[in-house]
Amino acid sequence: MQFLGCVSALFWGASCMMIGAWLFGGWGIILGAAVAVLTMGRTRGMFGPAGANGMWGDSDELIQRRQVFSRIVFLMGGHIAQADGRVTEQEIRCAEEVMEEFGLNPEQRGHAMHFFNLGTRPGFDLGGSLQELTHACRSEPSLILTFVEIQIAMACADGELSPSEEQILHACCHALGFSESRMRTIIDQFLGHARRAGPEPDAGKNLDWAYGALEIEPSASMEEVQRAYARKMKDFHPDKLASKGLPKEFMEFATERTKQFTKAYQTIKKAKKAAG
Repeated sequence: MQFLGCVSALFWGASCMMIGAWLFGGWGIILGAAVAVLTMGRTRGMFGPAGANGMWGDSDELIQRRQVFSRIVFLMGGHIAQADGRVTEQEIRCAEEVMEEFGLNPEQRGHAMHFFNLGTRPGFDLGGSLQELTHACRSEPSLILTFVEIQIAMACADGELSPSEEQILHACCHALGFSESRMRTIIDQFLGHARRAGPEPDAGKNLDWAYGALEIEPSASMEEVQRAYARKMKDFHPDKLASKGLPKEFMEFATERTKQFTKAYQTIKKAKKAAG
């Protein structure tokens, strides 16, 4: 891997200098070399060192935010998994499946599992980790929302949520300033979604899930449904989240959430139309 990285770096550097020479002559070689140096080393994985997890034009703050977000997602995932005192093989399998769903490559999965394992240890500093996340995402509440949803999705991946796991989620939301009532709504939604993966539920249960997904009451008017749907789509728009600092590896999660909101909206719209 290191050899391939060196070859790639040499090819990129040579390409930049050749283009610079073609456009600007002798000084273009120097300019091309400068561009290569500035852009190389800024495309490493989500867990790379500071300054090595971005693309050209990304600020250091944005790069650091991505790294903090990625690391603490899996630290928290491990901490929640050991909430009942031990981590089962099923919980490890669920974690691996979630990592696969996020589209992590083998190297990234290795890093993610490393932090997952650190989170299971007795000395894990929950408060310190959440404080670091709060500081990194202090101006971006949409990232906090996404973080909470990812944690709930991971905790509910097996279709269940133990009291000890829920207690840690409550502590997490309290530290992040996230509404516990909203947390409960999202938990119900993800548990409902996990159960819907089995036999097709009846129309009533499907409709209950749809209202929960958009966080509105069944008595909501169609105009209120439309506003709730638009708000959800705005909160989880992948491009918007990327600009706020969500690592690209979590974009599939955001995309899947928008699909669920669309399904919920269509379900409610169909039910209201049928009801007249």
